[in-house]
Amino acid sequence: MSLPPSFQSLTSLQYLTLDNNQLQDDISLLSLTNLQILYLSNNLITEFSFIEQMVLLEELDLSNNKINSIFFFGKTQNEFLSPTNSLPRLKMLDLSGNKIKKTKKISKLLNSFGSKHPNKIIFHH
Repeated sequence: MSLPPSFQSLTSLQYLTLDNNQLQDDISLLSLTNLQILYLSNNLITEFSFIEQMVLLEELDLSNNKINSIFFFGKTQNEFLSPTNSLPRLKMLDLSGNKIKKTKKISKLLNSFGSKHPNKIIFHH
């Protein structure tokens, strides 16, 4: 399932809950740059590059999706950033219930986020 094109016109939207909608990676939320809270749990999402422009995002729930890796990119895709740099206001990130493989990069990313916001990251299978 994908979102209707009319979602692109909701540019002032700050809070959006789309849990349990069978959404896939073709989510078109790029124009929603004012979002502060985004809940997308229990969908079919495998990656979340669509949040790169959402610098005001404070809460992101991607629990129980199909995500198996995490990337936060800088100006180039070779520049690997922590969520505290690419999403500076992010205070809560829920990735529980996904099949993310824990690697050194993932551990470093989670540690960098956790040091700024202890106990606000939820990451387990």
